Amino acid sequence: MEHPFPVAEHHLLLSPHLDDALFSASELVCAVDPEVWTVFAGVPTSPTATEWDRRCGYDDAQALMRDRRAEDVEAFASVGVTTHQLDALERAYVTPSVRAKDIESVTHSVDVWVADHPRAVIWLPIGAGGQMPEGLVERTRSMLSRFRGDQTAQVPASSPPAAAAHTCVPVQSSSPSQLRRLAQQVLHRLYVRRRRRAQRRGMLANEDHLVLRDLVVERYRSDPGVRIAFYEELPYLWSRRGDEQAATTSTRLGVRLESADVPVDRARKARLLAHYRTQLVVMDPVQRRLEQADTLPVTERYWWAEPR
Repeated sequence: MEHPFPVAEHHLLLSPHLDDALFSASELVCAVDPEVWTVFAGVPTSPTATEWDRRCGYDDAQALMRDRRAEDVEAFASVGVTTHQLDALERAYVTPSVRAKDIESVTHSVDVWVADHPRAVIWLPIGAGGQMPEGLVERTRSMLSRFRGDQTAQVPASSPPAAAAHTCVPVQSSSPSQLRRLAQQVLHRLYVRRRRRAQRRGMLANEDHLVLRDLVVERYRSDPGVRIAFYEELPYLWSRRGDEQAATTSTRLGVRLESADVPVDRARKARLLAHYRTQLVVMDPVQRRLEQADTLPVTERYWWAEPR
């Protein structure tokens, strides 16, 4: 069957989480049979549940991730595709130091794959969803960076709140470590408050998606042996489509992005999504559009870079 996707001997689809590939790019998976890696699929070291875990019906984060991994294997097996689950942890389960090590491991794995698969296409999430406005700390650091003409003072939008700079007036009775912890707590509370306000306007772009996208774009944007491509994420696209992010990314790559809206076999997609039992209700709790074929989007949107 003909499809509009770029022709290549090898395709690598990087899925941030255990559901993103088939939620967002089921037509790509079924058309080109890519190698699929779920990047942030590690089981957390502690069973302590996050707010999201509890919304999924679990008081044990480890149990939830084990069940999600099993769901993902089951879903891909139903279309005859093998998915490779990496052990990097989702943002909610990591400290900044653990995240840095995870990113280093993911980068190494992708580098090895690229070396073994020349002239390949790597598919990434585009970063659909609402955008959270910068806080006072981020705006100040951005202005300082522009004023100084350097990048060292910038904190990426996807960085953990604790990674921001902390400027405190010394207090004689407090140690530097105590002041640092206090500043981190204050910044985190401000971040959570700002995020909750933004979420009232719709589902925000997922920070793990942005981290993964930016990592690969920056690493391979000048590599003529790698063609970078993107898919628009469901359900984030219901809050904001990915076109604005695609335009920004096109500028960063320095190339024009082709785009295509690919018709979806909604009955097949509904069968695939039904495997993700832990996620369906919490991903769209009000309208429940992910649970019926006739309420799924009729197309999936993709972008890819023109050959250099």
